[in-house]
Amino acid sequence: MKYIIKRTSAWDGKPIPECVAMQVHKYDYRLLRIKDNPNNWKEFCNMNTDIQIDDGHYRGTNIEVTDVWVAEVQDLHEFVLTYGEIILDKPCNAEGLWEIEIYDDYRE
Repeated sequence: MKYIIKRTSAWDGKPIPECVAMQVHKYDYRLLRIKDNPNNWKEFCNMNTDIQIDDGHYRGTNIEVTDVWVAEVQDLHEFVLTYGEIILDKPCNAEGLWEIEIYDDYRE
């Protein structure tokens, strides 16, 4: 299975040797309170698609193309033994790729 690979300690560069560069369509979810300023609404609509009402908020999706590093990972257990602790996150992109962050440094 293909995964997006990141490292907590690295902001750029290939996180592991097996990675290849790829572009994905990343979803960026935003909320706007219904009571907010009308000027915010105009900006919100210009930046988002698929706007829905969700528990007193407008929820919009901004889709942007972004560069990521992707690798084929057959066995998560072996991956952890090789690279250390990971954080696994559900897909937030149109391609449906899960994300593995190699947790090799502190983050908040």
